[in-house]
Amino acid sequence: LLQGLRDSMYQFIILHEPIYDSDIYSTKYGEEHLFLSLPPAHPLAGHKGVYFKDIDGENILLFSKIGFWNDLCLRKMPSSHFLVQDERFSFEELVKNSALPSFTSDLAIKRYGNVTNRVIVPILDSEANVSYYFMCLSNRKNKMEIVLHEIERQML
Repeated sequence: LLQGLRDSMYQFIILHEPIYDSDIYSTKYGEEHLFLSLPPAHPLAGHKGVYFKDIDGENILLFSKIGFWNDLCLRKMPSSHFLVQDERFSFEELVKNSALPSFTSDLAIKRYGNVTNRVIVPILDSEANVSYYFMCLSNRKNKMEIVLHEIERQML
């Protein structure tokens, strides 16, 4: 994405890491926090928070199209088995009708709603909280501010 931005293939990009480059202007755009979604009878359902190490070894439902979150889960839970679903509908149906844990985030809950009959427990590892940065070439900063203002206006 960065090379595409530098080559003017993209006017704007969003990354989950800040970039320190004088040719690129970036501004923090938002945050996302990862949660564990559990059935009420799960032993961890009463916890105020969990770490990845607490759930390493569990069988977990996982939606395939979650970008960098996928790599994080695989890295932090090497002993877990993931039942990966490629279709959002299939994933949501399995979450609703299964006793298996799954992941969600505050942004996913905002977009798709919270699944009923599930307990949402924060993941306490620092990697489970990310910031997003909206970026453009420095000479397009004014245009980016107009775009961000328009996005915010439409979200109201």
